[in-house]
This record gives sequence, structure tokens and C-alpha cells, in this order.
Amino acid sequence: MSKNILIGGGIALVLVIGVIGFIVFRPTAAPSGPMTAVPLTAPTAEPAAATTEAVEPEDSAAPEQAEEPQEAPAPVGDAAIFELVPEESEARFLIDEVLRGDPITVVGVTSLVVGQIAVDAENPSASQVGIIQINARDLTTDNEFRNRAIRNNILETDRYELISFAPSAISGMPDQVAVGDSFDFMLDGELTIRDVTLPVSFAVTVTATSERELRGLATTSVLYRDFELRIPEVPSVDLVEDEVRLELEFVARSL
Repeated sequence: MSKNILIGGGIALVLVIGVIGFIVFRPTAAPSGPMTAVPLTAPTAEPAAATTEAVEPEDSAAPEQAEEPQEAPAPVGDAAIFELVPEESEARFLIDEVLRGDPITVVGVTSLVVGQIAVDAENPSASQVGIIQINARDLTTDNEFRNRAIRNNILETDRYELISFAPSAISGMPDQVAVGDSFDFMLDGELTIRDVTLPVSFAVTVTATSERELRGLATTSVLYRDFELRIPEVPSVDLVEDEVRLELEFVARSL
């Protein structure tokens, strides 16, 4: 009897380890294709609808987040449209943990980020930021095991390829903006991670390096549990902080 129990327990343990191993170690889904920014449009009586779809290969299934169209805001006045340059931009998260007794900061980065900014130099308060999209399938840390856990288990990037931020309001803009100026403002909006959307505010610093280029940094902090994310327990990890710092360091150039 006890022998049968031991055998049954051993089989169950092997199955559990196998399932966990499959979830964590299976190959991660690759980005489905090139990303395009949701366009900010010129003022019209009927603002055009835009989509968060990433351009996909013909044989690829569309990610869940990319299926529903979203309406882009329409900039007003004589705004100049700037677009993020992915090759010179970086979206990242930072989270503190204790690994085998040593405190460390885990940093995950990707350059697969798109979005547009409309800047009205004469009336900065009329400036707008379009929908910002990040490809979560490309988030990379310094550890491949952690990368697979983040993509497969935590963010489920096979189902939810894109993380998006839909701005709704800008506050604290200066009265005027000239080349060489650096200025700060707050950007409010809704952040969507997987299938959870919550209001978030970013502190943004931007420098107008030329008439055709902007450089900036947007930062905020969120609690990962608020987005219903679960970090799996790992024996070597003693503690993971609840707070995650989010940063977008960007270069944007006029179209």
C-alpha cells in the first residue's frame, strides 16, 4: 500500500515538474512582424480610427491585443508630428529582488517600441502624444531562464504580444518651446498589460535637440500585482519587490 502511494506520488511529482518545465522552458513566441505607429492625424470633423495592429507575416495569427481598433487623438493647431525611432529608443522595466541573499535589480529592455508625438511649439499645451506600443515578446534581461519565465509564464506573450499606453491628458507644459529647451510635464493615460488596463501617470522630460528631433525620458512605477501578474516562486530567489519601475528613453524625429 505504502509502496503504491510512493509510486503514485513520484509519478505526480514528475508530471508537475514536466508541466512547469514545459511552461517555463518552451521556446518563446517571436515578434509577429514589424510594428507601425498608430498615426496622429491632422484635425478633421471626424477623426480617423487607427489600429494597434503590428504588421504580421501571412502565416502568423494576430495577437489578441492587436485585433481591436483604437481611435487615435487628433492634434490641433500647427503641430509637428514626431515619430519614435525604435533603433535609438528603449523601453525597460526595473524590479528589485534578492537572489541567493544578494540584492539585485533586474532590468528588462526592448527597442521594439513605436508611437508618435505632436508638438505645437507656439501652443505647447495643445501638444499630444499618441498610443505607445511595446512588443513584450522582445523584452530581454541578462538571464535566458528569466526571459522565458517572463515571456511564457508572467506576461503570456504568445497571447498578449503588445503592451500599450493610451495617453489621455498632458499637464505642466511650458508656455513656449524652442530648440535647445528641456521641459517637464506629466502624461496621464491607460496602461494595458495582458488583459488588464489601469490608469497610470508618467513623468516626462523632453529636450528639443533640433527642429527635427526630440529626446526624452518617461518614467513611472506600478505594482505588478495590480495588473494581476504572478511571479513564480524560484528557490534561488528570496524576495521580489512589488513595485516595478517603467521607463521609456526615446528619440523621436519629425515626419
